[in-house]
Amino acid sequence: MTLAAQILGNRFAALAHEGAAGFAAMSRSPQVIEEGQYACAILDGDGQLIAQDQGEPSHLAAIQATAEYTLDAFAFDLTEGDVILTGDPYCGGTWSGVLTIIVPVFWDGDLKFLSAVRFAVADLAGNVPGPFQPDAHEIWQESLRLTPVKLVKAGAPQKDVRNYITRNTRATALLDSDLTTAMVTATRIGEQIIGLIENKGLDLINAAATQRIEYGAARAKTALAGLTSGKASVEDASVSITTGDQVHVDLSRMPVSEENANNMTLATTRAVVLVQLLSEVIGDAGMSQGILDAVKITAPEGSTVNAAFPAALSCGWRVVAPALSAALAQATGTIAAFNPAPPMVILFDEIGSGPVTQPIALSPGFSTFEGCAGSDAASGRRRIISAEETEAAGRVNLWHRQIGDNGVTAELTVTADNQEAIVVPGGLAPEITGATVRERSNVLTLPAGAKITFTYPKGDA
Repeated sequence: MTLAAQILGNRFAALAHEGAAGFAAMSRSPQVIEEGQYACAILDGDGQLIAQDQGEPSHLAAIQATAEYTLDAFAFDLTEGDVILTGDPYCGGTWSGVLTIIVPVFWDGDLKFLSAVRFAVADLAGNVPGPFQPDAHEIWQESLRLTPVKLVKAGAPQKDVRNYITRNTRATALLDSDLTTAMVTATRIGEQIIGLIENKGLDLINAAATQRIEYGAARAKTALAGLTSGKASVEDASVSITTGDQVHVDLSRMPVSEENANNMTLATTRAVVLVQLLSEVIGDAGMSQGILDAVKITAPEGSTVNAAFPAALSCGWRVVAPALSAALAQATGTIAAFNPAPPMVILFDEIGSGPVTQPIALSPGFSTFEGCAGSDAASGRRRIISAEETEAAGRVNLWHRQIGDNGVTAELTVTADNQEAIVVPGGLAPEITGATVRERSNVLTLPAGAKITFTYPKGDA
């Protein structure tokens, strides 16, 4: 390892961090701003992850898996000036309504690197507004299934593709703005990589990328060396961990997926495993292919942790991930990285009342733990709801909120007419008074004056 390669390896990490921070600062999506549902990454021309920065951990494995699929889909059909857009959970992703922008970086006519930005959107044509679709039995009920397409082709914007996407959302302005921001961010990173090659030479840049991946692998191996083999079952989650040169997590006994949205893709499952086993390494060394490859996962296709197309996926992170994390923690003698999900209600204008609506996620925030501060891995950056934010939206008033000895409580009253909502699976269901249920659905009609009361019990650290 040369000092120059080590410094340039850190430069890759800095570029990913700067890109992620810049995108988050310019984004208009509540999922990005409030929950940190975004990531920025740099990969080599073969799709190997060099550096990544993310706002929350569901994206840990998804950009690399998405890039690998995209390179296969566009084999021999990528050129300078292309911008790829994909949003298909079954093409390396996690769940519906999360998009990835990929910009190929060429040098002397050859593909050398990829820059990528991944982000969640407020709405993408599901049965009900917002990212969660509790009634869904298959992916087509959750959102537009966006397989890899060229948003820009050889420098020429494909307006028909962009119009098709932005017209399949109830939050057009938010999606259109974030698409532009993601494209600008990924393109800018690509330009900076070209600048590094011009200044330092391709050989040194390649050596730096290799060094960074090898460093991640070495750090992961050291961290995993202290694990002992074990088995555990928590709720419906059963795991078996075998240690050795490569840690093997066997999920063969996980339940078969059912016709609901409580399922995860393999990329989502890998994120849970990595957070549980290697969170300290990821936080210190940053994400890379070396860390991704440190753990082997066996997960039968068609199970809740490796759903088979076209199973619905929107609630798996809230329902399956905490149980899997608890089982992994029990098997390894560690503390679970995921707590039971906080209660959540998605509030929106009456379905069919207009072409545009911005769903609002209402939640008491994260649970509290003795000796701990902040949220667990599954909660992202979500904070306790504030009176200013809810009242600014013009739909609800926050009358009471408290973090006490028993956990978090909050009480809101709906102030606007023609409001509807869904209760998102996972966690303790909120108490809702004054609501009626739509026929043949779980959509609640909330008149002005309806009350929502959240309780999120305190956890045991």
